[in-house]
Amino acid sequence: MNEDDETLSGADDAAAADDTTPDGSAERAETFARRIGAVLDPALRVAYLRHELAKLSRDDLARTLAHIHHHAEEKRAPFPQTMLACSLALEQLPEQRSAAATAARALGLDKIAALLTERDEEEGRALPVPDFGKGRPLTLGERKSLARGRDRRLLQRALRDPDPTVMRILLKNPALTEDDIVRLCARRPAAPSVLATVFRSTKWIVRPRVRMALVQNPHLAESLALQIVPLLSPYDAKRVALSSQLSEALLAACRARAKG
Repeated sequence: MNEDDETLSGADDAAAADDTTPDGSAERAETFARRIGAVLDPALRVAYLRHELAKLSRDDLARTLAHIHHHAEEKRAPFPQTMLACSLALEQLPEQRSAAATAARALGLDKIAALLTERDEEEGRALPVPDFGKGRPLTLGERKSLARGRDRRLLQRALRDPDPTVMRILLKNPALTEDDIVRLCARRPAAPSVLATVFRSTKWIVRPRVRMALVQNPHLAESLALQIVPLLSPYDAKRVALSSQLSEALLAACRARAKG
């Protein structure tokens, strides 16, 4: 491990905020944050970072994310938004995400490794497909078609569909409100893959109430929940830290965030 790696892998990656680094990762993190701060459209933020992150080596990617994540934990604008956009971009770059996770472990960047490590979205017991009142079970194609409709009664039933492909269509439906999505994210039991689909939606993950509902749901994958924590206010993080249903790693992150 070289001198820069030791700097980045200090206590909880805290030294990742150095102003300059031999590999350029600190400067790159600052550039990404500055450009993300100038772009209001979440989808454009993700598209920009997807293009830029794809060009980095796995070590450079891990180091750059360590800098961004450290500043995000300090609530230094616009790093929390930049870290979230990086997370969403890497959801579309699974090979780079996996390689960066391996590099982060080798470099001792434990927080970054945890954030990047892909875990199976265990469904637990299978959740039932909702009854749409048609007198028979609907095919997946029929349920996708209903998810594109405007009938509020049917959309409320579609929000209980456990299939993430139905949910991807539903989340783009302009007839849905933020209250609908908050209720969806707060529901228990919930299909982890459905919650992950909400997390990956650039339309909805930018909403604070949606993020709060997601992070409090024990069915959301821990690796995704941890990426929400830097975006919480200290007050909200304190509320989440009181939960008895969440993982210890998530509760510890929230307790640290609650201290401001």
